[in-house]
Amino acid sequence: MRKRYIYIGKSAYLSTKLGQLVASFGQDKHGEDIQTPIEDLHTVVIDHPQVTLTSQLLAVLASNNVATIFSDSKHLPVACSLPLDAHYITHRRTIEQLSLTKPTKKRLWQFIIKCKIKAQAVTLEALGFNAMPLRKYVRDVRSGDSTNREGIAAKYYWTKIFNDPSFIRDRYGDYPNNLLNYAYTVLRSATARGLIARGLLPLVGIHHRNKYNSYALADDIMEGYRPIIDYHIAQMVLKSDHEVFT
Repeated sequence: MRKRYIYIGKSAYLSTKLGQLVASFGQDKHGEDIQTPIEDLHTVVIDHPQVTLTSQLLAVLASNNVATIFSDSKHLPVACSLPLDAHYITHRRTIEQLSLTKPTKKRLWQFIIKCKIKAQAVTLEALGFNAMPLRKYVRDVRSGDSTNREGIAAKYYWTKIFNDPSFIRDRYGDYPNNLLNYAYTVLRSATARGLIARGLLPLVGIHHRNKYNSYALADDIMEGYRPIIDYHIAQMVLKSDHEVFT
């Protein structure tokens, strides 16, 4: 069954009853309820300061491997609740993950970057832009991306995708960076959820290794999926008035 994403963008009281996520949007917790089977859920996004939820609901969501994302006053995800143990051979997977050799990690990173640049090329072509330089960069990716083809490809990619040569991709930048940042954070949480479901530790990365990063492996794996988000954001930006999103 296809898993569902639930977005809560207004005042609500959330609880659980008989395996259901129960959402009340009335004036108090006794208002009209909407119920959704928790087993059908993938992610719940909490994006309103006046959402109240029970600890029992968080526990049931976690036990069903549902990621719960919390946003701040700027509607940017700032925290995520994930299960501690969602796979029956987590211990074995952890040992295998920690035993990966440096050459193996470099080959894996090479594969990831090739996939990412290929996806970027497909994205540009789907939007009607020239992607031939990216096709060439894919062939030049070395073990560990030692020649930084990821960065070189990104420089070309970001000047094309929004049809704006002056655009600079910046985590803290202005529109449309804010749209990308939000979507990437949701993708990151969903990736971490998937890794945990398969007995892997999101904090033990292949390439990313910042000691303050608890989602290093998620950051590695999501690289090849970023262009999917870029495509949809680019479509929105190219067709819409940016005032709608600021």
